[in-house]
Amino acid sequence: MGEQILIQLNKLRKRTYAILCAIYMFEFLFAFGVMLLMSRFEDGLYTMIILILSIPMFILTYQYINPVIMKTYRDAYKNEVIPYLMDESLESIKYNHEKGLNINEIVELDLFDTTVSYKTEDLLTGTLLGINFQCADLNVIGSGRNNQQFYGQWYVFDFNKQFKGITHIIEKNDMQLLTEERSSFHKPAGDYINDLKRIKLANQAFNKWFKVYTNHEHYAMYILTPHFLENVMKLESRHYGRLFISFYKNKVHIAVHNANDYMEPPLNEEITKKSFKQHADIKTIKSIIKELKLNVKLFFD
Repeated sequence: MGEQILIQLNKLRKRTYAILCAIYMFEFLFAFGVMLLMSRFEDGLYTMIILILSIPMFILTYQYINPVIMKTYRDAYKNEVIPYLMDESLESIKYNHEKGLNINEIVELDLFDTTVSYKTEDLLTGTLLGINFQCADLNVIGSGRNNQQFYGQWYVFDFNKQFKGITHIIEKNDMQLLTEERSSFHKPAGDYINDLKRIKLANQAFNKWFKVYTNHEHYAMYILTPHFLENVMKLESRHYGRLFISFYKNKVHIAVHNANDYMEPPLNEEITKKSFKQHADIKTIKSIIKELKLNVKLFFD
């Protein structure tokens, strides 16, 4: 990426940041001024009313005005930076910030309640080591008290061979993925999820952080090699969110539940080539896919 593009993006970032700061400052000074004026009255009821009304004003600004002001900067960042990042590591990459994943492929994994709604955007499609893949931000919202069931990045890799059965790797203490509270389980979470049995691997460090469920233990052992498990732990160590990997049909799903828009541009910090953290993740995922590709070739051929 050229320095001129970085300069232009940083100018746009600073201008967007300044506009947002000016709007919030105006709202604060307006609310403060009105309260100061009303404080001259002996009855403090007016001051309290202004204070209460100012709270939804800030909330509405954050929810509706903020996205409108950010749109130009966000679109410019994603259209310039993301393709550059992916071209560095991936093959035949395409990016569309308005499109998302095929939700049916996620629904058929039977990980979430049937009543949830899905929102997905920032779709990346391309080829990694000869394997077609898709990646996008995914937001899964359910009903009830804890309605945020998943919010993060979801990768789908297409292999030209069918995996037997289904295998899930789930980082322990995940927020909503496959929790005991899920009423749609055919069997209680623990040693079983639906008809998938929990298995333990020889790697004790891996067992400490992850649970593995499968309905084809013999098959799973060929895929989950020691080197593969090390790469999974390496990927997990760089994320504060929870990691999930699934093998089903001819697809490998890798998801990070981190309550974060991975492609969201920075607003209050300088944009530099060194600040692009996606490179390290892509490198590790590349190692995982390389290992899987080798394992699948040895096992199926």
